Amino acid sequence: MIYNIKDKRLNSLTPLILAILLACLIYYFNIRTSEVKIRKLKMSIKNKEDDIKTVSQLASKPQVEESIENRLFKEKLGLDNIIPADMKLTKFLRDLEVVIDDDQINLANLSPQDSIIEDDYVKAPINLLFSADYPQLITFLSQLEEMDRLVTIEKLSISKDKGRSLKVKTILYIYSARE
Repeated sequence: MIYNIKDKRLNSLTPLILAILLACLIYYFNIRTSEVKIRKLKMSIKNKEDDIKTVSQLASKPQVEESIENRLFKEKLGLDNIIPADMKLTKFLRDLEVVIDDDQINLANLSPQDSIIEDDYVKAPINLLFSADYPQLITFLSQLEEMDRLVTIEKLSISKDKGRSLKVKTILYIYSARE
């Protein structure tokens, strides 16, 4: 009889416990995820409002426009140095000879070739043959990389020369914008 009463209580509490558990699961999986989505949407709206405020502030300040124009002008000048409108081959060759002299490199041949016209640019190959020891070669290549002008090395051949010297044969390319 005692077991009967316990069974009846258990049987009557089981649906209640299941209903509470089901309600908790529904809350967690449906309502809770909706709350997370609402929070994310609120954050997104707040970020968009901040962006709108920033753009409004920038639009209301004319000196900002001037600074943007100045920055763009400076960037264009920098790009004009890297890839100028005309080839300026003579100036580049003089600059290259100065670098070669400064690094005490033994120049055997420096000969520009005919320019190659591509879609948007023109590139001028320069054959270069010299001998130098390893530190001089590294210094020379570093100085080539530091030049304002865009210089690429398409072919590079390094072989042992007399003593500690290396014989270097390469083709450098410089670029200009196509007119």
